[in-house]
Amino acid sequence: MSSGVDLPALLDALVRRNELALRAKRLRVERSGQTPLLKADAGKLDTLFENLLINAMRFSPEGGVIRLDLRAGPDAVDVTVCDQGPGVAEHDRAHLFTPFFQGSRQPPSAAPGNGLGLAIAQEYAQLHGGVVRLCDTPGQAGACFCVHLPFDISLQPGSTTASTSMTHQPSVQDDDPGWQQTQPCQHP
Repeated sequence: MSSGVDLPALLDALVRRNELALRAKRLRVERSGQTPLLKADAGKLDTLFENLLINAMRFSPEGGVIRLDLRAGPDAVDVTVCDQGPGVAEHDRAHLFTPFFQGSRQPPSAAPGNGLGLAIAQEYAQLHGGVVRLCDTPGQAGACFCVHLPFDISLQPGSTTASTSMTHQPSVQDDDPGWQQTQPCQHP
């Protein structure tokens, strides 16, 4: 169900909900930026961002920092989730959002994942007319995932698609390898 979602509050609640796991690795989360309310499915956005946060926690080194940066533009909100882990190998980039895919740089001390977190995050972003992509972070260690969500979205109950009033929707087709290429992250 679509409602006004307060993204900063949603992200803060996710951090609190994962506090024990964060403490176990002595990870610190830094959140910056504000956004207006976003008309969206709160449950799906919660799952989308929890999958990205858990991914960042899994790949972060002990004592690392995870950054959650929010920025509102005129038509959309952009949220970046960045860690200080090993980053994504070049040969893994085209497959990141494929269900059950696990990259080659798995943390040796972490429990194995199932390869669904990024695929689900991408699916839920697409349901909102948005996209998740891996962003380049020149000169910085780790991975940075950028989520782009338009403000004016209309979710169809029981549907797997979202319609938007945007004149251009991101291309997010599996058979188009160009859409998964990395883009520079924009940080506040």
